[in-house]
Amino acid sequence: MASLRVLVLQSNRITSLKKLLFVLCLAWASSFGQQTTFKGNELYATVNSLKDFDFGFAYKHGLSNDWYLRFDVLNASFSNNKMENSTVEDPSGQVLNATEQRNSNYDLGVGIERRKEYNSRMEFLYGLSLLGGRYHQSTKAVALDDEVLTDIRLSNWSYGAGINLGVLVKVADNLLVGGELLPKYLRKNSKTEYVASNGISDQVQEISGDTFTFSLSDIRLSLVYRFRR
Repeated sequence: MASLRVLVLQSNRITSLKKLLFVLCLAWASSFGQQTTFKGNELYATVNSLKDFDFGFAYKHGLSNDWYLRFDVLNASFSNNKMENSTVEDPSGQVLNATEQRNSNYDLGVGIERRKEYNSRMEFLYGLSLLGGRYHQSTKAVALDDEVLTDIRLSNWSYGAGINLGVLVKVADNLLVGGELLPKYLRKNSKTEYVASNGISDQVQEISGDTFTFSLSDIRLSLVYRFRR
């Protein structure tokens, strides 16, 4: 009889705990629903320079009111410049007169960021991203004492991590203007080939190293479209 009473008491305690757990879950869900307002996903379009055809696209997937997954779908730049009074030196120490230079760059990234609302029209953001990219440069150069043309080809692969700090300003219902700073720490593997037109003095240099980078290309102004799924 005593053992039966103990079982009944234990059963009542378990039932009470289940009820308490259920009430706590409802309270947590209710508070979460009140604190979290999904604002929408975002598409970013960036043009840093029309002269160098420097542009980028990003997509940010809203997880909640504060957190977003960030996808830098493509950041790219292309340029072609004529060069005057510019010299370079090959690995053998020969001075070359550079005449033309072409540059191309592609970057991708994925990360997470958090938002802090300042008021109804302005938000601050900060986050971390994993990055990868490729840079290619081709320079046409001529030896100063002859007409041998040398094509200097630089290929650079990089990967690393970066932080993003920025602000969003609402200008219309679904339209915002964004500004971001994107300093990063990268591991770079570079290969430089010196290919002469006479086919005699081909040379290769390979360099690897870590570097912290922050330049004008890491300051982005974007037009942002916000939409709901």
